[in-house]
Amino acid sequence: MKPSIRFVFAVLAIILVMPAGASAMSVKFFIGQVSLVRSGKALPVKVGDIVGNGDILKTGKGAIVELSLDEKSTITVQAQSTVQIGSKNLKDSDGISVVSGEVKGKFGKLKKGEYKIGSPTTVCGVRGTEFDVAVSKGGDTYVVLNEGSLAVRNPYKSIDLKEGSSLEADVASEPVSGKIKVKSDAWENMRNENIEENLDDRADKYESYMDNFEGDAAEDAEKIKSLRDETKKSKTKEDLEKSGEKIAAADSELEDSMMMNEASLNNMNSLSDEYKGSDAAGRFKSAVKKGDAVLKQQIKNRQAIDKVKAEYKEAYDRIMKKFQDDKSNIRKSLDEFKKSQQEGME
Repeated sequence: MKPSIRFVFAVLAIILVMPAGASAMSVKFFIGQVSLVRSGKALPVKVGDIVGNGDILKTGKGAIVELSLDEKSTITVQAQSTVQIGSKNLKDSDGISVVSGEVKGKFGKLKKGEYKIGSPTTVCGVRGTEFDVAVSKGGDTYVVLNEGSLAVRNPYKSIDLKEGSSLEADVASEPVSGKIKVKSDAWENMRNENIEENLDDRADKYESYMDNFEGDAAEDAEKIKSLRDETKKSKTKEDLEKSGEKIAAADSELEDSMMMNEASLNNMNSLSDEYKGSDAAGRFKSAVKKGDAVLKQQIKNRQAIDKVKAEYKEAYDRIMKKFQDDKSNIRKSLDEFKKSQQEGME
């Protein structure tokens, strides 16, 4: 008897989220002033540079830099933008998080999985599409989908965007989608105009947002413990199917949360530096302190889910070996029965 399609899918889902050497993101070309910050050190940017694992790219006025995932998939970072490529806390990560500014993406259909574009308030799951993502100085996000479809997620809601649609996701708020009414660069300019007048409101929102991440991280820790117990108790293919799907979903959700939290921390640090001396600056620093504590818990959760994935693989090997052994024993018994029947007839 062959394993069910759902069972095979669950196993493949786990394999896909196991560390497996992500595709390299490289600098295809750039114009103007572009800086690369790696492990806190500023480095010159060169065409062909491989970027990832927490590298930060910043573009000056009138500058752009185009990044290439493969020959069919590119991301263009627009002027006066800050993006982080991958994360030092996520092995082999190369998803892009827009801290502030704008990127334009054009992706051919991916062979497997999805590519993630993050921001302080969203994660977009890209499989093949053309889109824009803009982030205001205050961390709010605007997504424009020009072609294809796009899965957009945040801690409060998930939305599947259709071609010709846009989405706004403010800090500590549910995303709202609708038809495209304004271009991404115009939206960004409008949001940035009055930011100084609303710094205290922005600090309120970020404090609430970090509280939400803190609660989610604690819930994730308990969920992972439950998944570990469930995996250890797995005795059949059906048991593995159920736990496998849960592990894959939890792993992806944890990565999303880490991407949004890291982008939020970078955004709040920028606000604190830019408006140094204001009352709100101190509140941004306090929110960053809480976000850092949340990130530590998220890292622990990530390490825990990696252990669960390893235990899942061990359980899969054990159960499938038993399945094959049982299958061989049944065949052997059947062959012996047929042989005895033939001997009796003789």
